[in-house]
Amino acid sequence: MKQTITILIALTLLAACAPGPTLAPALPTSTATPILPTVTQTQPTFTPLPTATATVPSTSTPTPTPRPTQTATPTLAPEFIDRFVLVKPSPKDEVDIIWMYLRDIDYFDRYRYTIVFPNDPAMAALVQKAREKKLTNQDYSDFLKLFTEKIYNPNDYDKGYQKTVDSFKIVEQALPTFQKYGDKWGFKMFPKYTVRMTLYGTGGSYDSRNGRITFFVDAQGNFKTNSSSAPPAGTIIHEAVHIGIEDCIVQKYSVSQNIKERIVDKFVYDHFLSLVPAYRLQSVGDPSIDKYLSGEGVWDNLPARVKEYTLYK
Repeated sequence: MKQTITILIALTLLAACAPGPTLAPALPTSTATPILPTVTQTQPTFTPLPTATATVPSTSTPTPTPRPTQTATPTLAPEFIDRFVLVKPSPKDEVDIIWMYLRDIDYFDRYRYTIVFPNDPAMAALVQKAREKKLTNQDYSDFLKLFTEKIYNPNDYDKGYQKTVDSFKIVEQALPTFQKYGDKWGFKMFPKYTVRMTLYGTGGSYDSRNGRITFFVDAQGNFKTNSSSAPPAGTIIHEAVHIGIEDCIVQKYSVSQNIKERIVDKFVYDHFLSLVPAYRLQSVGDPSIDKYLSGEGVWDNLPARVKEYTLYK
């Protein structure tokens, strides 16, 4: 069973928001010169649970395993079935995720995120080097070798695997709503979404270029259980909404990190609380946009509402 260390970053914690009508804040664009080819992901969504590390080496390459085809129900059209494919990560996948957090460590320090890293002395040294901006390509290569031979165990993902596959039945119920807004103002959807598990990081993240969603689950099959989440369906829906609005709203109107999180949270809360009743608004979101996200027809005209906010805030 793995043991992990949790790096608690100490700066001012944003005040928690109470439940009320709204993939994790998305990762900011790093200003540092990338050490390796960029692993494009957004800042994770939630703060994770502790996880464990194992010592069984493995270099096996995972293959996507979609769940068995379901029979469409009267309430869900066939085109919305089997759109999510779950993938266990390879050693390199996990190291790339870890490296993403190291590369943007200043951001997570600033907002006092709790990051789960592997429990190994080499990891603590890498975190320190990241804060000193001294990471090198050789550091990456050395850590990938160590992780593959000493830390990675593909069996660590087994307990959370079926739970996640089962959650897709809930997540698929959100797709007709996505399609409605795709027709109205360009909410972005993918024919297939790749959902990748990880034992590391802060909760959830997304890549809007390819429809990839990454979410945290520990080796015991535990997902996020803080008040900001409804694991794992709530996390997956949250990240899918990030993907949907990234190009047509976030990039188009240069929406800030905290405003983006508030929009996504309010969207999920207003539309999908019946699917994920445990979902709660995150403290990281900025409620200053709330008055633009209320009233009749707000979601039908979301781009115009966000544009208005950016002009008159």
